[in-house]
Amino acid sequence: QPLIECLRSRIEQENAPDDLLSDLWLVELARILPELRDRYPDLPAIDADEAIACARLFEAVARLGEALAERTPVVLYVDDVQWADAASLDMLHYIGRRWAASARPILLLLNIRMEVLITTNAVSRWLSSLHRDLSTMNLTLGPLTLEDTMQLIRTVGANEEESDTSKLERFGRWLFAETHGQPFYITETLKALLDRHLLTIEYQRDGKWSVHFDAVTQRDFDLRGLLPASIREMIRTRLSQLTPNAFALMVAGSVLDHGFAFEHLCQVAGLKDNEGLVALDEVLTSRFLREAGEKESRSVPARYFFTHDTIRDVTYTEAGEARRRIFHRRAFDGLQEVAVPPATVAHHALAAGLVEPAFRWSVAAGDEAMRLSAVRDAIAHYEQARHLLATQAYEEAPQALQPLPILPVLPGQHTPLIASASAIQHLYVQLGRAYELAPEPEQARFVYQAMLAYAQEMGIPAMECLALNRLATLIVHINFDMKQAIEFLDQARQVAEQSGDTFGLAETEWSLAQLSLYRGDIPALLRYGEHALTLARQLNDQELLARCLNVTAYGKGQARDFEEAESLAEEACALYHALGNRPMEADCLCLIATAQIATGRAKAAIDTVRVAHSINVETENSVGQVFSSFHLGIGLLETGAYAEAQTVAQQAVALARTQNLVAFLPLTLILLGKVQRALLDMDAARTTYLEATEVGDALRPRPFASMIMEELCAVHALAGAWEDASSYAM
Repeated sequence: QPLIECLRSRIEQENAPDDLLSDLWLVELARILPELRDRYPDLPAIDADEAIACARLFEAVARLGEALAERTPVVLYVDDVQWADAASLDMLHYIGRRWAASARPILLLLNIRMEVLITTNAVSRWLSSLHRDLSTMNLTLGPLTLEDTMQLIRTVGANEEESDTSKLERFGRWLFAETHGQPFYITETLKALLDRHLLTIEYQRDGKWSVHFDAVTQRDFDLRGLLPASIREMIRTRLSQLTPNAFALMVAGSVLDHGFAFEHLCQVAGLKDNEGLVALDEVLTSRFLREAGEKESRSVPARYFFTHDTIRDVTYTEAGEARRRIFHRRAFDGLQEVAVPPATVAHHALAAGLVEPAFRWSVAAGDEAMRLSAVRDAIAHYEQARHLLATQAYEEAPQALQPLPILPVLPGQHTPLIASASAIQHLYVQLGRAYELAPEPEQARFVYQAMLAYAQEMGIPAMECLALNRLATLIVHINFDMKQAIEFLDQARQVAEQSGDTFGLAETEWSLAQLSLYRGDIPALLRYGEHALTLARQLNDQELLARCLNVTAYGKGQARDFEEAESLAEEACALYHALGNRPMEADCLCLIATAQIATGRAKAAIDTVRVAHSINVETENSVGQVFSSFHLGIGLLETGAYAEAQTVAQQAVALARTQNLVAFLPLTLILLGKVQRALLDMDAARTTYLEATEVGDALRPRPFASMIMEELCAVHALAGAWEDASSYAM
């Protein structure tokens, strides 16, 4: 949140943020600064692709910093980094690397309480990676020295008479001995002395002020009984002097944490407005709370903050468990109808002992984190919900009105549960997806296996079918185990057929078609794809229908039924356009272009694929750019535009290398080799294809092997090396 507020306050100072960033990047900033849409209502919709949203948001912040640095040097200061969430740490790491590489005049200044790192391993690991990846400088802000403390006293007591200098020095030495130079201890000690009227403040007409030490120096420093050695004990002493209403207001603030409004303080403390006003005056006068500063007021007007975290910590501890639980329940009741992050509501529900709401809001917090591409934060929220589910009972059972006991949520947990099938399925699916994006594929597999076990035990075929589909897709991504994936999908299809789950059957048939495409089994691809397409049309699910049209179009193209392939791809393209899925819209345009080339309409294909390539560039879809470049290059070769084809091929190869798209590098090399062969540079073509072979052999499966062999055969045949050509033909 501090990082977001920092960006918000800086953007608010700009009369025209679109002078700094294009609409493409303003859209990404709008994920965390939704008020940008009020200023620019015509901004495009946010891309919902979770896999790239996080990277694009980070890039938008990096570009904002670079744009500001073009005008004047920039300092980004972030305080209390030890409390930052995983998404904020990831963003700071990313923009730090980007700014360092750009050599812009930008200083990233971070303040961290090192003592907290002992219990926050994640931040410690993050700091290590920051030191490894960036040129950093560490400045340790230790306690004030004796001389520093003396200088502070001389400064605030600037109007003291010369004759009182020795007394000031004695007081300064006493203050240093009591506080050991800790700045917070010094300031809190001075506040306590002000409260006891042992120090007084004199204000000048010009607004300046100074401290008078007359009273404290006349007592010959007999203060040992007045100020306790422990700062926490000092805070406890000051808290005990508050009226009951003022203490209740302090406890309410400690429950709400920071940045709380007066009305919410009163609601949580159980005070009427007039009672709350008197209590508020008391805690403000006691310097326990402070009003929002000028900068804070821009984003959180009329809010209050603790003057130091230690005061909040001590207050929360002194409140006692029973009072804390009641106050958290009041906070939960008051926040449900307010626009606050779901994680905040979940925190209060959990602290209040409200298990079912804590589960529900934890899942909502995970969903919100996924929307913002904060995957690791999402995992933490979902795991909290899973833990609650594993240890408590809920009132709704799957497929029945009465509760039913079920198996433990995950292996190794032995508490029986009562749960809502839809809620559990959503949790499993989202948690598994989050682990996939983390990426932690083994954890994702563990979650999907638990989902499968739960569905089988409870007899929920729709959930069982979905779990098997997820496992099949995941197993291919983990180790390309096609055999195991097909076994999962065969089992899923059997479950869907036996239970009459049409949607699950369509989903399974689509997954089988995708696997068949990877394996190059065109008859199977068409069989599964056409069946999935028939079911999708019956269901009228637009997203599922678009996927089925797309995969079937691939199959028709591979079977050289280009007319049907083009028709299916055009229908899918229109659906994806309506759904706002631009990457898949571009993919369908490439399918259309392939059919156009195959049917002798190369110029039309070039126009089609240029639109696809433009979409891929605008959305920064690197994989999509590789595919559209390949199809564009083929179209240019067909029309004899060899020079442009060569440029397109070289750019595609460079993109695959710089983006480390190893799985797609062979495709770009195939295109480059085709251009070199068309230019009759057989040696260069042969070298290019051999590199494609070397890279492709490391892939499992080897999707481009046959294409490379065909090209090597042609190159050697044109060079007159018939024996070598024959070996590749075999």
